[in-house]
Amino acid sequence: MSGFQGVQIDAAYQTAGLMKTYADQLETHVREITGDLPECQWTGPDAERFRGDWAGTFSVNLMNAAEELRGHAAKLSKRAERQVNASRLG
Repeated sequence: MSGFQGVQIDAAYQTAGLMKTYADQLETHVREITGDLPECQWTGPDAERFRGDWAGTFSVNLMNAAEELRGHAAKLSKRAERQVNASRLG
């Protein structure tokens, strides 16, 4: 085992960037689906139940997941920043 302890800076920044990108993409897809649902030719109780679930639970949970992903990306970037600062001091 090497003496390295901490986070690999480049990998952390790259991963945090991907997490932000995926969060943005997830939000975009949720908005697109939300916009497309009214145009979907689907009637009946199942359709109404699905639309209600989408508006009341599914889309909300997905948007919350995107926000959580952004939060974790920020934490990872902060850890990488701390590693940069610690490396300068060490």
